Amino acid sequence: MVKLHGYTLAHLANMMFDISAPDELKRVYLERTKKHIGLVNKYAAKIGQSYPNHDASKLSTLLEAYCFFSKPKEERTKEEDAVLDIATYIHITQAPHHPEYWTDSVLSGFTRQNPNPNGIIDARDMPTEYLEEMCADWCGCSEEFGTNTPFEWYQQVNGVRWLFTPEQQSLILETLRKMWE
Repeated sequence: MVKLHGYTLAHLANMMFDISAPDELKRVYLERTKKHIGLVNKYAAKIGQSYPNHDASKLSTLLEAYCFFSKPKEERTKEEDAVLDIATYIHITQAPHHPEYWTDSVLSGFTRQNPNPNGIIDARDMPTEYLEEMCADWCGCSEEFGTNTPFEWYQQVNGVRWLFTPEQQSLILETLRKMWE
């Protein structure tokens, strides 16, 4: 049985649908997410692409859950963190610009702090169009958060969190060069 924070997925799903984020959290979250989508498309434009539906689930079915990202971590309850983990799990396994979408593995024990408890995620079937969107996402996050460059992120995850073919690795690095530099 898959559990997150000691809760079953069914319990977490019920928690997710029972929550209602305060209006201020929604406002801050929507503002941040729209900015992120704009940044993703800023970088996508550098390779002639556009992703108007990037992270669409975060603005629809997962909206209430994701609003808790706007709340400072130290102020979130255990239940809010659990809801964020399940919303993240749903998003990354249903959005094709995330490598987790391309695996058949159930990510039992997934949390945002431990994203691949069962080992490396095999992303070798991920098509070029989604690898490019993933790169735009990395660039957008890098600009938004300023914690690392997309190249530094790639070094952290390649062969550790996600497994890419040598051809995919070359494509990712070339795409990041075109977008970031």
